Amino acid sequence: MNRPKTDSITHLVKIVAREVYLEEKKLEAKETKVYSFDTARVEKEVVNTLLGNITSTLYKSGKVWPKEEDWLLIQEVKTAIKQIAQNHERSKGAIAARILNKYIIEGEQ
Repeated sequence: MNRPKTDSITHLVKIVAREVYLEEKKLEAKETKVYSFDTARVEKEVVNTLLGNITSTLYKSGKVWPKEEDWLLIQEVKTAIKQIAQNHERSKGAIAARILNKYIIEGEQ
């Protein structure tokens, strides 16, 4: 597969999501026996969807985090670390330490 190189996980996810979306649309077109596939229209749909998702998250930018949202975030991180620890057969403390030690959260090395 020939896809652009990127150092950004978010950018890579968007690229892969676009590819998956386009493939699904192509399959839908084949299943419904529609043989003309408007790639430009579908790409415009994808871009609008991605931009809509980004724009919808910007309205909270710079606003104070409510206590409930902080609590939920902490629970989600704990759950994620627990699952990662199981996946790697390591302790939760080992995973948390590795994340901090390798600057995984900030994406730096």
